[in-house]
Amino acid sequence: MARAIDANASARADASGESVSAPRQGATDRWRSFASFAHAGVPAMVAIFGCTLGLIAGIVSIQQRADTIADAMSDIEIVALAVASEINVSAAARVPGHSHVL
Repeated sequence: MARAIDANASARADASGESVSAPRQGATDRWRSFASFAHAGVPAMVAIFGCTLGLIAGIVSIQQRADTIADAMSDIEIVALAVASEINVSAAARVPGHSHVL
């Protein structure tokens, strides 16, 4: 039946008793060439998709790296200012004559 569909021929013999004609050679060659493309093309397309996905992930991570470093530096500056102000407050609160810091 599949050959008959590929060849565009009827799968049943005519009522007059004629046999089913053989598939045309051109039709089967077309399907064979498509099957060989599909056999080799699908894994290649999957590989291209994976490479594209990896490239996009790399580009996004490189772009986000600069933003993350800038945010981290601003956080470090905030912590450094807080620590410096605590040191200044504790130094100002030190009682003259005592060696310990409150």
